[in-house]
Amino acid sequence: MTAQGILLVQFVFLLFPLISSSERLLGSDDCASAPMKPPQATVDFADPSDNLRNVTCGIKPEARGVWYRINGKGSFLEAKLTDSAGTATDFNTALFRGSSCETMECMLPSEYQIENQRTEPTSTWYAQDGESYFYHVTGISQDAVGAYDLSVKELEGPSASNDMCETAEDVVLDPLESSSGQLVSGNSMPSRPHGLTDEACSLKATSRGLFYSVEGTTEETIEVTLSILTDDIRLELAILTMGCDSCVLVSDFLTMDDSPHTVTFDSEAGESYVVVVSGEGFADVGE
Repeated sequence: MTAQGILLVQFVFLLFPLISSSERLLGSDDCASAPMKPPQATVDFADPSDNLRNVTCGIKPEARGVWYRINGKGSFLEAKLTDSAGTATDFNTALFRGSSCETMECMLPSEYQIENQRTEPTSTWYAQDGESYFYHVTGISQDAVGAYDLSVKELEGPSASNDMCETAEDVVLDPLESSSGQLVSGNSMPSRPHGLTDEACSLKATSRGLFYSVEGTTEETIEVTLSILTDDIRLELAILTMGCDSCVLVSDFLTMDDSPHTVTFDSEAGESYVVVVSGEGFADVGE
């Protein structure tokens, strides 16, 4: 993916308001007043974020911080903080989704990617079209204040063509090559969250993966083998009925050390099935 539309603004974390230029949009220490804008950073002062109600996402209500509201456009976003003043301040960020402060939900660590949380927190997530997100910046304690640069950018690039159930890639099984099978290679790195929730198949809507469709054979039994080529990720192999309506079987979450891993299932001639290779969390993507 290539970064497009980068906005870099210095954010000064103080007890008093700053005089800002007319080009800058002030953020808000009150969630309900968070500006509704596309991804961009702001300059403002920080007061206690004491309006968190019953949704904390790990934020301490007495800690000073500022809210930002981002409208999703169906793209990957990245928000990154860097310590611009060398104050060695430990920052904390949190990400919520919802239409308002009263209904927003904390996004779990498995639902987006967070790196270098304390020193240079970088958050990456897929912002669904029409969905609102609330991004909160604070120190890890009530007295943790300092200056930092905040960059927010939209990541653009081609998505995988078969990262949704309805666009599953067809895999044709040739009876003449039944002993060797059909080899398919894939990389789920550019895939979007597939949006499927199936407890029986351990599928989470915010996870990413690739879909393949296969026709049942007269041999009745189909064998599927998964080989993981990327280290430090956890993938599962799931078989669903066509349309991803119900789970046929699912493997455990596997690592590179567990592969190759093979599952078999009984098929019916004329019936179609969907093979899903899905990550355990948002960041579990690779080859």
